[in-house]
Amino acid sequence: MPRLFIEHLTVIDYAYLDNIRGLVGNSLIVDLELDGALDAQSMVCDFGTAKHLIKRCIDETVDHKLLVPALHPEVTARYRDGLLEIEFTDQHNSTLIHRSPENSVCLLEDAAVTINTITNRLLRAIAVLVPDNVSDVVINLRQESTPTPYFHYCHGLKKHYGNCQRIAHGHRSRIEIHENGERNPEWEHWWAEKWNDVYIATTADLVDRNELRVHLAYDALQGRFELEVEADRCYFIDVDSTVEHLAQHIATELHKMRPRSTFQVKAFEGVNKGAVAHT
Repeated sequence: MPRLFIEHLTVIDYAYLDNIRGLVGNSLIVDLELDGALDAQSMVCDFGTAKHLIKRCIDETVDHKLLVPALHPEVTARYRDGLLEIEFTDQHNSTLIHRSPENSVCLLEDAAVTINTITNRLLRAIAVLVPDNVSDVVINLRQESTPTPYFHYCHGLKKHYGNCQRIAHGHRSRIEIHENGERNPEWEHWWAEKWNDVYIATTADLVDRNELRVHLAYDALQGRFELEVEADRCYFIDVDSTVEHLAQHIATELHKMRPRSTFQVKAFEGVNKGAVAHT
């Protein structure tokens, strides 16, 4: 039986709740395979249909969302003032509260967010879209093979016209740093460790803060977004957390530490996209 495949159909950038790591940003590459009989066009499925219809389904299901393990014993989901409120306590007794429009969250019917739980959710969504001649859908979710250090981070961009405005979405991003024209793996590892599993927050979005907790909130085109997290998980900057600003922030901070050096920072936002900054 013929099999159609599309490698790197799309990338999903999302955040998820983990019992050990708390709030985590991640990026996964999506490969697609379709099994089935040939249709009237002598195809299993038209590439254009697969690329657009299925990609849109994947985007609407999980991309730029907070993925929540709804069956975890320390997860509570409730509606309050027109928003979906998620409360989660991890094994370190750290509690997160997330409030947003419902379409910013994907509730997974499991006690943990894993590759398998995400895959199963996508397969159920895609199954109703494919043509009748398609007998099987296979999805492979994989992380980017990174030759340089990488870090996981979450953020929200309130000014964004699209789904980046959601306060808890994230990325798995690699970083390249050149000092005085030469690659410096030590700086790459230093920043990757500093920002691993971090929430990068904008100072203007701060509602309240004490030694233990941070409350962030803003209004965006899609509605009201709020996030309460442990203070030690947040890294604050004075500008929006776009990748352009993040690259420049890293370059500027490096120059402060090594004022006699020049730096080039290539910061990625997920897979195969990002920004370059210089000092």
